Amino acid sequence: MAAQHPNLLDGYAVRPTWQVAGVDYAVGPNSTPLKDPATISMAGVSVDNASRTISITGDNVTLDGYDFALHGGYQVATSAANTTISNSNFSVGTNQGAYLIYGG
Repeated sequence: MAAQHPNLLDGYAVRPTWQVAGVDYAVGPNSTPLKDPATISMAGVSVDNASRTISITGDNVTLDGYDFALHGGYQVATSAANTTISNSNFSVGTNQGAYLIYGG
């Protein structure tokens, strides 16, 4: 996916030296449909659908492309090393837990 606004900063006298989201690289959802977190089934990850909480206890887990806003919203808690959550959607819904993402 291409950056959405590659020429946005062209009118400025001085260009930032750092990479700018949407100018230097693409941001936002891709065209792949997001997955239901209730269906997560992988080592080191447990899903509590009653409390809508995802618990990550295994190191080096990647959750990619999930819609954590489904079913009133999920919260994710990790106590593991090198957890990656990418290309996913979060939203506060009826599940008003203490956090959306918690690392410990």
